[in-house]
Amino acid sequence: MNGASLVKIATFTYSAEAYIVKARLQAEGVTVYIIDSYTVETHPLLSNAIGGVKLFVPINHGLKAQKLYNDIKLYSIDEEGKAMRCPYCNTQKIQIFSTIKDIKSCVSYFIAVVLFLTMPFYIKYKYHCRNCHKEFDII
Repeated sequence: MNGASLVKIATFTYSAEAYIVKARLQAEGVTVYIIDSYTVETHPLLSNAIGGVKLFVPINHGLKAQKLYNDIKLYSIDEEGKAMRCPYCNTQKIQIFSTIKDIKSCVSYFIAVVLFLTMPFYIKYKYHCRNCHKEFDII
């Protein structure tokens, strides 16, 4: 299949995210191609430089794939598969993100990246509400 007959559905920082979405789309009968995953797996710090891991589908699956991706991409779920709710405004528009705001994360980042040229081994994760813009810890 040539590049002209493919459409890009999404880009991801890490290949694991792309493979999760790929599995979901394939479960719905969509053919999926992942580009640049080996590069990012080999050297994760190159992800932003090359535009991340890209997920493509044939153009005739584009609308279906985009709809499926939009249904699953945005918001976090709990261990039971239910949409999480913001403790401040009760909306379901919750996303997870990583932060290096505390001293332990900063020291870890410095040691890992500057001294050993690897990824940090301690990163704190939090949730962010897209509605009220408040941050809160993972429960």
